[in-house]
Amino acid sequence: MGDLQPRDAKRLVAVQANVVPDTPGTWLQLAIVATGVVGDCGLHFLDERQVEFSITLDPAHQRRGYAAERPWASCWTTCSARLASTG
Repeated sequence: MGDLQPRDAKRLVAVQANVVPDTPGTWLQLAIVATGVVGDCGLHFLDERQVEFSITLDPAHQRRGYAAERPWASCWTTCSARLASTG
């Protein structure tokens, strides 16, 4: 996160706007926002049934529970339900 420049962020947002969730081989990056952007969550759609899930946090915001398993499990359940209802 430390080397991300505003132009890089704009480019990433533009690319992400065209990502179709649940498309095998694609990545979807979601911002983690607390007091501004503190990190991101990456979803890598491997195939129709498997997703890799990653979290990257700015070191200044680590060890505050942002990447704790329980909140993300709830988020994943909500995201899955929304994706299922739109697909």
